[in-house]
Amino acid sequence: MHSMTEMTDMHYIYGLADGKTVAARQLYAERHAGRHLPCGKTFVRIHKRLLETGTFQKTVSDVRRPREVRICALEKPILRTVDETP
Repeated sequence: MHSMTEMTDMHYIYGLADGKTVAARQLYAERHAGRHLPCGKTFVRIHKRLLETGTFQKTVSDVRRPREVRICALEKPILRTVDETP
């Protein structure tokens, strides 16, 4: 998880690099040598989140839900039984 300062710096650097992730990573590494170097997707995600929500903070929609597991072969018979015997 990145601090607000780090995300601000990443967004600034991403803009300086004209939205090019490789160049953004290089600039970020040069300017912030003591920090962890984020992957290129991080720059894109932070930029996108700021554009869409107006904030760097994650929203509920950013949290991925676990996939729903369904057993389709059993679903219809079970629903039919429920309908027949309420």
